[in-house]
Amino acid sequence: MKDKISITRFNTGKKPAVISPDPIFFKCKKCGATIIFLKENKSPDICQCCGTAMIRLNPETAGPGSETHLPDYSIIGGYDNNVIKVSIGKKLHPMEEEHFIEWIYLRTFTGGQIKYVNNKKQAEVIFALANEDAYVYCDEDLCQECTFRCKRGFKIYSYCNQHGLWKFEL
Repeated sequence: MKDKISITRFNTGKKPAVISPDPIFFKCKKCGATIIFLKENKSPDICQCCGTAMIRLNPETAGPGSETHLPDYSIIGGYDNNVIKVSIGKKLHPMEEEHFIEWIYLRTFTGGQIKYVNNKKQAEVIFALANEDAYVYCDEDLCQECTFRCKRGFKIYSYCNQHGLWKFEL
């Protein structure tokens, strides 16, 4: 019997190039709506909601508060069923009624995914990967974080309702 290869497996041996642009996030001051642009927007005035211009969210990367706002992650799955698990949890960030991570965005080689955090007690989201985004060098079930760094170029953005947008590069 032939081994079945997962439809999500990336079959080319060469690491893909990052072709997706960095996302640009805008938020409405009044209703809290968020818009994600995947191309540089020359005029922020175009982004309007509730009759006013939206605020551009510029991500923080380091400094005061970064140790609690930058999530923990793990790469799981090897050649098949490749995912990135992003954890926040109370150890990393308070997940309280008034102070919490609202959503997490993963920028990959070819695009991006957004997940809203719905469990305030143990915030954990899983991003399933396929095609070029599922490229891995080895078949380890849990990534060993070796020198090949298969997911180099991926970025995790997390939005805290109190402290704004944070960015972490894998």
